[in-house]
Amino acid sequence: MGGDRQAVEVQFLGDESSAGLLFRTQGQDFYNDMSFYQFEWYTRGTHHDKRLSLMRKNPYWVQIVTPLYPEAPYKKWIDFRVRAEKDHLEAFIDGERVFDKKDATFVRGGRLGLH
Repeated sequence: MGGDRQAVEVQFLGDESSAGLLFRTQGQDFYNDMSFYQFEWYTRGTHHDKRLSLMRKNPYWVQIVTPLYPEAPYKKWIDFRVRAEKDHLEAFIDGERVFDKKDATFVRGGRLGLH
């Protein structure tokens, strides 16, 4: 099996921006019962520190990698892609793998969401 591959193209238009993918998502209420992985990028100046990260929520947010702190490019299309096969998670920006992590918390199917 090739695993689950999900991708989206995004464009940051300025400060206070963020984007990403939620995957292996289950539950109905974001704040109460949803659990998922999230691959995200926050630009500088947001309510979060500028960072590129891979997290899980169940029910609290937990960083599962050491975040990276690259400057987000503005007004340029960026390809976000994740690949999840069993407990192996990979996250890519414009085809370059930025995270490679084993995490068995959510070895399951689920919905895809946009951040």
